[in-house]
Amino acid sequence: MTATQRLKAPIAELDKSNLSLGKVKKGTSKEVALRLKNVGLSPLKIRYIDPMCDFLKVVAEKNTIDPGKSVLINFELLPKELPEIHFQKQIELVTNDPSVPKQYITLEWDVVK
Repeated sequence: MTATQRLKAPIAELDKSNLSLGKVKKGTSKEVALRLKNVGLSPLKIRYIDPMCDFLKVVAEKNTIDPGKSVLINFELLPKELPEIHFQKQIELVTNDPSVPKQYITLEWDVVK
């Protein structure tokens, strides 16, 4: 990428990279969201979001974010029978931001009776 292209590139900015669901009753679902903003000068494209497990559902409002705009990314813990322990999961976010194409979001919660 040339210097000029880099100046006009999209820039992904998360409002936070650590999220907590708090205490989650065993077998129930819970949701939390964060905001992803494009502070660059070109459209930001979400290539994929990988929760790396089958008990989390992750959905972005849109996959393309215009410059200066933002979207919510929703995280839902699905109602699975998880053991009563503390969970901490890394979720991979991949965009077309040339400076930081991969970012990681940490989601944690405690399963209780």
